[in-house]
Amino acid sequence: MRHRLAVFAALALAAGGLVTPSHAFLPGYCDAVPVTAPSRALVSYASAGQDATRRAVARAGGRIVGSVPQLGVVEAAFASPAARDVAVPALVAAGARVQPESVYGVTRRPNDPYVPYQWGLPKIGAYQAWDREIGTTSPVLVAVLDTGVDLRHPDLLGRVTAGRNVVDNTDDPSDDNSHGTHVAGIIAAGTQNRVGVAGMSWGAQVLAVKVLSAAGSGSDCDIILGILSAADAGAKVLNMSLGAEGGTCGFLTQAAINYARDKGALPVVSSGNGAKKGNKTNSPANCAGVLAVGATDSADRIATFSTFQPYVGVSAPGVNVLSTYFDPKTGKHTYANLSGTSMAAPFVSGLAALILSKHKTWTPDQVAARITSTADDRGRKGRDPYFGAGRINAARALAG
Repeated sequence: MRHRLAVFAALALAAGGLVTPSHAFLPGYCDAVPVTAPSRALVSYASAGQDATRRAVARAGGRIVGSVPQLGVVEAAFASPAARDVAVPALVAAGARVQPESVYGVTRRPNDPYVPYQWGLPKIGAYQAWDREIGTTSPVLVAVLDTGVDLRHPDLLGRVTAGRNVVDNTDDPSDDNSHGTHVAGIIAAGTQNRVGVAGMSWGAQVLAVKVLSAAGSGSDCDIILGILSAADAGAKVLNMSLGAEGGTCGFLTQAAINYARDKGALPVVSSGNGAKKGNKTNSPANCAGVLAVGATDSADRIATFSTFQPYVGVSAPGVNVLSTYFDPKTGKHTYANLSGTSMAAPFVSGLAALILSKHKTWTPDQVAARITSTADDRGRKGRDPYFGAGRINAARALAG
């Protein structure tokens, strides 16, 4: 059944010269078929009449599916967005005024109470991205190789799978530092649960792999074993908010990354926080096949601490980022604002999880290409060592 919609005649005054016709049109209605692609257009023939309008639309390959008689307008549907794009110039050449129709929808904003303080989400278009994918279509396992994760945090309950504790050689990857818990929350904190903060992916599962000690340090052996363990567990995104300044990518570290990629995992790595400390290279951000991430602030400027190197692939919010937190001194499960490229990388990992949820068969290269090709160019025009391809745009990344 078609939906009848009332249209106020006063709209004619705002329509840029449209004249209300004296001839009769069908009663006002719009096509009731759900719109999933922009393949329709509103066509105005203010003085030509309905018959002339129908003929013109038919010649352009469309069909009439709606009418706004108060403005002398018909709604035309075409076979595809491409067909509509071809038809519009033909209709204009025939003397019509044409308004290609857009697809409207609600903007999804979660009910988590601290969302208003998460400036990074609207900055990267997360709300619009969630209208297209929230990460539940095909949930993705994201490994967090870090200081561990607080397995009992109220905003992470049910969202974390215990992986390996490489540091202590146990199966308990509990956080004894707080860094890993903060990273995990940015990726996959419980969302739409009226608790705390919102994570990038509503459906992703975090695989906690402890590769750093309570002091926040680890060895090449720890990192390599962590990468292999995460890949063998089936993680499709590996978040590594860590690095060794001044080092090259060791051949065994590269071998571990290659192993993970061969299993379909995308390694996402923080670029480093050494811009003011000599701007030394950071490993494994300088390894081949990883997506290295720089940090931006709320004004879309590169963070003053963000290491800038040719290997930076993309950038993301990394200054005063609110997320889940664990205080090892008091044992409290809380929240905190932290800054660093460590905070920027999980935004990208969360976006990768959303993309893979929508495109489950995509390779690491395809996911990385989608993230970089849809980023908003910042800094000097084109790719640069500060922003990489630009600051991520989740809405654009999920549009296709």
